[in-house]
Formats: sequence, C-alpha cells, structure tokens
Amino acid sequence: MTPESLLYDLNTFGFIFENLCIRDLTVYSSSVDGKISYYRDRYGLEADCVLHLKDGRYALIEFKLGSSEIEKGAKNLIKLDTLRSLSIIKIKVYDCWIWF
Repeated sequence: MTPESLLYDLNTFGFIFENLCIRDLTVYSSSVDGKISYYRDRYGLEADCVLHLKDGRYALIEFKLGSSEIEKGAKNLIKLDTLRSLSIIKIKVYDCWIWF
C-alpha cells in the first residue's frame, strides 16, 4: 500500500482516518481522565467513539471523511439519542481498539 493508492481506496483511508481521530481523542481526553470506547448494538446502531468523563457525562462521536457522509452520521447520532431518551436503549459501551 502506498500513499498514492489510498487516494483511490477511500474506504481504507476512512478507517485510517478514524483510527487517527481516536488516537488523538485518547491523548486529549487523558488529560481530564476521560475514557474512549465505542458503541454498537444488535440493531446495527453505532457510534464510532464514545467519550466518557469522570462525572458521568459522555459524547457520542462519528468520524466522517468528506462532506458527503456528514448528514448520514448526524442522523445516526440523532436516532441513538432519541432512542436513549425514550429509554428504549441504554448506552452500553465496549473498549476501543486502535489498529495500525
């Protein structure tokens, strides 16, 4: 794999981009004792990243490479938030792994 080949393989480049974002969030959140994980349920709802703070607050995060996917990611997060607020789902998270 070369840098030039990634220009034509946006799917793979997207995974690399996501891992870089998670790496950076892990570094920044460590200064406030934050924890990084991800969310996925049996219905296929997911968030690329969940940032947890010690006081119980959390943020569901989607990483998108390119403007064409932003709306899809936003709709997914809104759906997750709606289901959570209706107590249909509880946010259960799993440890996040970073692959290089």
